[in-house]
Amino acid sequence: MKLLLDLPPELLIWTVSSLDPVKDRRTLYNLCLTSKALRPVAQPVLFSIFAHYDERREKHCEDELVPFSTPKLPLFQFARTLILRPDLAHKVQTLDTSAIRCHEFDGRDEVTDEDFDILTQAVLGMSSAASWQEYLRNFDLNACIGLLICLLPKLETFRFAVTEFNTAIAEESLSYLESWPGSVVQGTARPSPFSSLRSLHITGTGETYAFSNAFDLNIIGPILSLPTLEIFEAENCFRDDKYEWTAETFQCPARSLNISTLTFTNSAVSRAYMERLIAGCRSLRKFEYQRRKDTGSLGYPLRPCSLDEICSALQSHAASLWQVGLTIDEVEDFNLNLESCQYLKTLRLWVYGGSALRAQPLPQSLEQLWLRGNHPEVEDVFSILDFPLQKRRLPSFATIEVDATDFGSIVPSDFEHGDWSDACCRPPLTELETLKMYYTWKEAWLDGTDIELVFLNEPRFPNFDSSYVPSPEGLQIFQKIQDEGVSVNSSYSSDEDEEITHLQTCRFVQRKHDSKEDCHT
Repeated sequence: MKLLLDLPPELLIWTVSSLDPVKDRRTLYNLCLTSKALRPVAQPVLFSIFAHYDERREKHCEDELVPFSTPKLPLFQFARTLILRPDLAHKVQTLDTSAIRCHEFDGRDEVTDEDFDILTQAVLGMSSAASWQEYLRNFDLNACIGLLICLLPKLETFRFAVTEFNTAIAEESLSYLESWPGSVVQGTARPSPFSSLRSLHITGTGETYAFSNAFDLNIIGPILSLPTLEIFEAENCFRDDKYEWTAETFQCPARSLNISTLTFTNSAVSRAYMERLIAGCRSLRKFEYQRRKDTGSLGYPLRPCSLDEICSALQSHAASLWQVGLTIDEVEDFNLNLESCQYLKTLRLWVYGGSALRAQPLPQSLEQLWLRGNHPEVEDVFSILDFPLQKRRLPSFATIEVDATDFGSIVPSDFEHGDWSDACCRPPLTELETLKMYYTWKEAWLDGTDIELVFLNEPRFPNFDSSYVPSPEGLQIFQKIQDEGVSVNSSYSSDEDEEITHLQTCRFVQRKHDSKEDCHT
């Protein structure tokens, strides 16, 4: 510790401030306890984020967000600390309760009688103080989260989950918040909740899709209209028009929202809601709609907004959009009509039915295309959009990124290892096999262009264009590609050969006048 304290003050502040408030929470906590000199620096970092990760998530989540050593944070005790230390409440910028499950949550072990006295005293002066105190005494999660929100005047990011056990969390919390600003404590009016909120993230996380992983957009209408809110992200949102009248009551006047980023993941939003939400934004810069394909399991009829309808609605933001993400799963012909978006830089497409796409000019400002889907459907998009032709009118178009996560069940696992039906059981391709596949696809899709082709999330397709260093065997393959071309012949065989015939018979011919450096592009 002494060596750390011997650092110059500016370097000491930089070192402690660079610690992660979630992953390094235990370290920050220990610094606050053991060093008076470091406490003023460590405390603001420690309290900048409250993220409640329970033990189950830490141990069983494959994509761990936090290490095993991160302590479980008591929700009620955290609220108590902020009541006693309002200066620390001003340091909290992110509140993440998305990992909390109401049916698993029990605050009895973490709340003492003294805690209850402090919590209930905090809501005095409110018109609904009695009911709120009763909720807190019953360990009501909604009441505690609502109280936390009210205690955080500098809160910028709020994340929470909606399950079958707490579908009313937003509605109940909002009812608590309404009476908070008008209340007076010791002669001082309380500030309005969410007065600094910039980013709202809502996730549905129930086990079934009929009524759980969902929420009504009407409930969060008051939050969406906050003048500071810029980002709204929703995952598993598809109960927006369960009743016919709900869409009509969604209050979102045109150009009334300051939201610049709208993101829906695994969701099914109806036309009425989507059009009102898009029209309600003053200036959208980023829009993504990853649509849930199967809406028949919801238990009620829902027709998600179509691609044509979304593209039409986005025309009102043609002068501001710089990134758009859409799901292509239409069965009838449709247009990807975004040509008027004159500042669009990035287009992201989840492709699950690209054959119905009608050829449409892309925006001249486009620089990058990102694709994800099964191999034949992605290739349909390449064929229909005709990138060699598009490149002639898109001077800045430089990169196509293909997320190969869903390629496993379609593309033959290799050319020599045999038939592996399960993608997770396939051995990695050899360098020779990967080179053949990469350059075959590059020639078939992007012949005559300088567009960089990058495959993501698939070790069989390394990024040859930037970081690839060939082995001696690889150098020989490069020479073959340059001098005489390489035929790609697969030993893969199945009853579904029609889907991959082109891959088995396609031949890459690298023109002899191309330099070896060109092979990398």
